[in-house]
Amino acid sequence: MRKIVLLSLMHFVSIMFYAQVNKDLAMKYLAETADTSNMYRDAIITNADADAWPALGNYQIEKSFYYLYSNYHGETLRMISEDSFMSAIKFTKYYIYDDFQNLLYYIYTCQDCGEFILKYDGGGFETIKSSDETLLAENYFIDSDSFDSDSIKQDAKSMLRYCNVLWQIPDYKSETEFIRAKFKEINSISSLIERKSGGIIGYYADNKLVKIVVKGISYREYYIDNGELIFAYYPKTEQKEDIRVYFAGKAFKVIYGKENLSKTTNDFHDIANEVQDDFNEIILRF
Repeated sequence: MRKIVLLSLMHFVSIMFYAQVNKDLAMKYLAETADTSNMYRDAIITNADADAWPALGNYQIEKSFYYLYSNYHGETLRMISEDSFMSAIKFTKYYIYDDFQNLLYYIYTCQDCGEFILKYDGGGFETIKSSDETLLAENYFIDSDSFDSDSIKQDAKSMLRYCNVLWQIPDYKSETEFIRAKFKEINSISSLIERKSGGIIGYYADNKLVKIVVKGISYREYYIDNGELIFAYYPKTEQKEDIRVYFAGKAFKVIYGKENLSKTTNDFHDIANEVQDDFNEIILRF
């Protein structure tokens, strides 16, 4: 067991508590996108003791987070399931992601009231399977949004917030947008104060260090928010492509040239560690 945190009726655990509806179907689609032989699962359970719920009787919701893990690569989310047991109805929603938190599959499966499967590809989607609308409607705990592609994508994005609680992994898209906005904001400030240390220049706004530029043969830029490194840029050289690394406590996005590197690769972590080490050495000058 990797972690246990108790919060009211919600438990964070790393064990199988009860079976999801048609988990084998979800694992089949997950296996198309990832190696499931080395998959871990953490869970958040509401009403973990399955006590009778007012007006409903049976009521229990379990959110499970399936991820790849190694000491060097850390955690990489691949699937989230939400298993609901309400009154006499039991159903599960599965969200399958790629390494970059893009939604690949949505699977809805209900005991005795149908299945619905969508496949996402970039900006489009394809319905893989859908039970009859009358059968799907027998689950009176969900509405038509559960089968709307845009609503499903929004729900999949909303689920990502739990990753920050479990493993300090941000919502990649939202955090990237924040950092890019901060990058533009810093570079738009005309009143930055410069402080030099050799060939290194620190830029301050309201007496806070917000940017560091290393000049010379090995040109580099570092951007800082509230004392933390959030972005680094290394331009292209004869030996290497240009490098962009995004940080939220630790690196979550590495772009080498035009390639967005997967967090499950050694190149991602080799570059991220090199940039972090460079910054840790440079920041001591300020």
